[in-house]
Order: sequence, then C-alpha cells, then structure tokens
Amino acid sequence: MSGDESFARTVRIAIPFEESGTAVVPKVPRVIVKKKGPAPLDESADAVPYHELLQSLYDGVLITDAAGRIMDVNERAMDFLLYTKDELSRLNIINIIAGANEVLLATLRRNIEQRRYTLIEASCIRKDRTTFPAEIATNRLVLTPEGHLCFFVRNITKRKKAEEALQQTVTRLKEMDLSKSRFVANVSHELRTPLTIINTFVALVNDGVAGAVSDQQKECLETVLRNCERLAGLIDDVLDLGRIESGREEFHRGRVNLTDLLKQCHHDFIPQCLLRHQQFNLEMPETLPDVLCDRDKIAQVLTNLVGNANKFTPEEGVITLRADRENDAIRIDIEDTGTGISPEDQSRIFEAFIQLARTEDNTGSKGTGLGLAISKHIIDIHEGIIQVESIPEKGSRFLFTLPIHTEEKNLDAFITDRMRFMEVRDRQLSMLVLQVAAPSVPGGDPASKETAERLRTLAMEALNCTAEQTFLFEANQALIVLLDGTEQTRDGVAARLQLTFGKQRQAIMDGIRMAYLEPTRARAPREWLAQALALLKPLPIGPVETTPRRVLIVDDDASILNLMVRVLHESGAGLDLKSTTSGYDACIHFGEWNPDLVVLDLHLPDIDGKRVFDSMTKRLPHRTTKFLVVSGYRGDIDEIMQLGCDDSLCKPFDFDEFVMKVKRLLNLDSQPASVSAKVAKHP
Repeated sequence: MSGDESFARTVRIAIPFEESGTAVVPKVPRVIVKKKGPAPLDESADAVPYHELLQSLYDGVLITDAAGRIMDVNERAMDFLLYTKDELSRLNIINIIAGANEVLLATLRRNIEQRRYTLIEASCIRKDRTTFPAEIATNRLVLTPEGHLCFFVRNITKRKKAEEALQQTVTRLKEMDLSKSRFVANVSHELRTPLTIINTFVALVNDGVAGAVSDQQKECLETVLRNCERLAGLIDDVLDLGRIESGREEFHRGRVNLTDLLKQCHHDFIPQCLLRHQQFNLEMPETLPDVLCDRDKIAQVLTNLVGNANKFTPEEGVITLRADRENDAIRIDIEDTGTGISPEDQSRIFEAFIQLARTEDNTGSKGTGLGLAISKHIIDIHEGIIQVESIPEKGSRFLFTLPIHTEEKNLDAFITDRMRFMEVRDRQLSMLVLQVAAPSVPGGDPASKETAERLRTLAMEALNCTAEQTFLFEANQALIVLLDGTEQTRDGVAARLQLTFGKQRQAIMDGIRMAYLEPTRARAPREWLAQALALLKPLPIGPVETTPRRVLIVDDDASILNLMVRVLHESGAGLDLKSTTSGYDACIHFGEWNPDLVVLDLHLPDIDGKRVFDSMTKRLPHRTTKFLVVSGYRGDIDEIMQLGCDDSLCKPFDFDEFVMKVKRLLNLDSQPASVSAKVAKHP
C-alpha cells in the first residue's frame, strides 16, 4: 500500500445482510487471469516477501484489479469462502459481496481518488451459496503501475450474534423497567384517593367535628396525620418519577432569573435552618446571567438538595448555597458540614429508592429515596450534570449545572420539550409560524416587537392555546406556535386565524405570513424553523362567513382512528378535528366542544358505543349534531339507525366513501378525495 498518502476520513457503506442460506449471485463475465506474479513492493534484502506478508494477515484478503476481477487471495479468504485459489481467480469481487454491483466499485474507486477509506458491512457469499456477515475494509494496493484494489474481509458472525443478543437483552430490560414503572405508578395512583379520604376524616375527628377529643386521642390522631402526609409525599414522588422517566411529564424550559430563584430558595429554608440552629449562607455574584430551565422543576431540585442538607447536617452546622459562572453554564453548589457519604454509597446515591443512613441514630434513612433520582432526571433533561463530592464525617457537596440562556437554545428547548411530550402520547406535533411584515413594504422586513406581541395574543385567542405553546423568536420576529397536529389541519388553523384576525381589521394585520409544518426528530429544531421561514406565504385577512366545522372521531383502533383523521386532513374540507379511543373521553369532549359531527365506533373498550350515542343525544333536546356510526356488525348498525343515527359505515369501508359521507352530513362539497384505502376487517 502506498505510504505517502494520508486519508481524510472513513466512508461506511452498509448493504443489508442476506438471510443465512443460499444467495443469488449476480452474473459477471468470467475472466481467466494468467499466472503472472505481481511486482514486489520492496526490492531490498530486508523486505518481507509479498506472499509471506499476504498469508500472515489475520483477515481474509482479496486483491483485484480496478474492474473488480480477483487477482490474488490468501488462505484465510479461501477458508472463509470455501473456494480454491484457482476458482477465485475466475470470479469478480461482485460475486463475493452480496448486493454489490458496478456502482459500488465506482464508489470505491472515487473514494480512493478523494483519499478516503471505505468500510463495507455486507454479507459474503460462499461457494455453497451460504452467506456470513462481514466487515470489509477497502484500500488501494500498489503492486503494478495501474494499481489494484485490496479487500480485507473479517467474519463478524460472532459479533453480530452478540449484538443481537445484547439488543434483545436491552429490549427486555426496557420492557421490564417500563412494566415496573407502570405498576408502581398505577398502585400509587390508586392509593392516592383512599389516602385523601383517610386524611380528611382523621382531620375532621382531630378538629372535634365528630365530637370531643381527649388530649391522648388528639396526640394519636396527629401522629396519623403526620404519617398520612409522609405517605402522600411518597406517592407524589413515585408519580413524579414515573412521569419523568416515561416522558409524560411536560417541561417548559425558558429564560429564568437564577438570582431570584436562589434567593427564594434561601428565604424558604431559613426558618427550618433556624429551628435546627444551623447557619444557611447564600454566596453568589451580584449579577448572574439568566439560565435556560423550567423554573418549577429546578425549584424542585433545589428543594430536594437543600432539604437533604438540612436533614443531614447536625445542629450548629453550616449549609452553603453557592452559584457562579462556569464557561457557558452556571454551576450551583449545595455544601454542608454534615456526616458525609461513604465512597461506595456515592456511586449509587442517584438511583431510585436508595436510602442512606448518614447519622448515628439512622434518622437519615427516613424519606422516599426518590428525591435525588428525580433531581438527576430533571438535570439530565436540562442537558446539565449533577454530581456529589463527599468526605465522611466532614460533609458533602452536591453540584449541578444549567446552561446560560440564549434565544437559539431557548428555541431548541421549546420545540424539543413539546416534541418529547407529544411522542410518548403517539401524537403528531405541528408547528405554525407567523410573521407580520411592515405594512408599508408588503412582504418586506418583519414588523416591530410590539406588533409581534399583538399577533401572539390574537393567535392564542384564535387557536385556544396557552402561552407555553408559543415562542416569539426575536431574531426575525417570527411567532412559533406548537399544536397537536393529530387533530389540526393547515386549512382549519388558517380559517380560525382568519376569523379572529378578520374581526380586528387592523391595517398591520394585512401583512401576516404563515407556514405550517409537522416537525420530527429527523432534523434539528432550527432547521425546521429555517424551512418554515422559507415557506411563509401571505394569509389573506377578510370577513369569514363560517367557522371550521368540528368533527369528533371515536374509535378504539388507533390505526383506523389515525387513518380517518389523516384522510379528513387531506380532504381539503378545512375541518377542525378531535379524536379519542375512549368512550368516556368522547362524552367529555362532546359536552365541552359541541361538535357538528360525531364519527362513532360502536365497540369501545370502556363503554358501549350505543350508550355513548344515547348519552350525547339526551344532552341535545334540539339536536343539531350529526352522527356517523361505524362497526363491523351489521346488526348493531341496524339497531342504532332505528334510534335516530344519521348515517353509518360497515367495516371494512372505503375511505373515499367515508370522506363523502362526512362532507354530506356537514353540507360541504361532496366530491370525494383521492385517498382510496381499505380498512382491515375488524369486529
């Protein structure tokens, strides 16, 4: 191999592995290579002979010409492939690598010309047409002036089996951990209601509502109340940990004044420290940069850490809350002069349900054992670090970091937090971007911040969303609104905005531009924003005669439910959609939302569809809502049609027909959309 060439990087090419068994070999013209020894690499007396070097290599080696025709091999390659050297000399490398073709060879040659290594993962084909997974490194070999290609073949069957076994183990462990989390969360949730009842009635008795209470009884009742409060804290911690681990706990990271947050924490803990005759110090610069965090979650972390310091520091001890800048982050320390933590315990202190006795009377073991585990999860989501440093009998120092706020980091966190929250609920996130152009220059520069703030207020009113779902990116005065794309359409969102903005009729509103996307993790948040800004189009503002028609879709089969939502999105009807798999939730949505049409599956897991229909129609003495029922049983459909249902579909049904029926019931254009599909048979 040439020794004077430096290669910039490695290019990996993955060709899907063939299933073990026989493989189809591409036809390549056979070329008989004459026995002609290659020129030696080094003519010096000390040089290792070419053939000795070739045979000494651990990997199988195949040397080809530029066209891929095999010129030479070592014994290891013959063992791998079950061919003789003479048989291999009649083959092309394409015959050996499953899925290889002339395009691959051209890519290899181009990579070599551009000074890049190529590493191929693919299946190799043996003489008996069986295959084995291999990692094939390729490079250029200088044996003759025209040069050759060199393929180093390594059998990775054992590695692949180990990777598969590891992946299966990881999957099983994740499933077990998820089952554990669900079980603990469900049990904790079920304990909350009876505990609340117990606490309420004991408090009533303790207050003398149920009759006179003696001093001895009152002491017993107060003990019960204290333990009820402790158990309630444990349940809350378990539920918090379960929600955070599963991603169901929503984070709202934004710009936070850390100085105010630390002062509030110091103020809140002063009384507890005074009761234990502890000194509680707050040390930080006069000014600290704002940080990017969820204020409530970081307040919870501070409460956990300072609370532990208070618990494990003896009387006359000192607790110090300290903050300072460290590169692009702020480091927060909570230091105490308590009993400390042994080195072996420090390695597992952030695990769930770990309780460490840090005092001689074992008082340190009281608690849930979840505070530090919850804190670690919170800091991990904030992309910070949390650590402990401790010397037994001298004290401990817990520290964590938070990123300094920038608008770009805030944008990334805003979209990432919401995307994580939607993904665990199997919902599609949609991103609406609005911008107001200066009225004097239509389509020109963004308008002022005050105008953008007014746009934000109107958008929240039109879309019925909270401030946490909006972000004003000051770099270009673009308003970003994150919505549930599973139940929203671009046309429906535009119609609601037009209705609200049309009522205002302010001159500045004539320059509104809008883009609507459905972002995923495939690209970074700022890439999605850049794409949205490139797609901004004017949003005409004028009187809107009608509001989007509301459709509530109820089906226990999530795949069918999503298909129905999707085809209605694509129908061009501009509908406002809500969907659910629960009959009980459907009844709640019906009362709160007042839909124009309900698409109702008659077989729901929690309540019979006929009961849902009966409940909804009883609440509408002068019924205007239309009902379209779907079921796999014709008898059920006939029965509910006799009760006054407006229309029906029997599964499996055609989606063009479904869209047509929806439009007809809503008195919209009955032209069906081209979304033909068949729903699988489903009782």
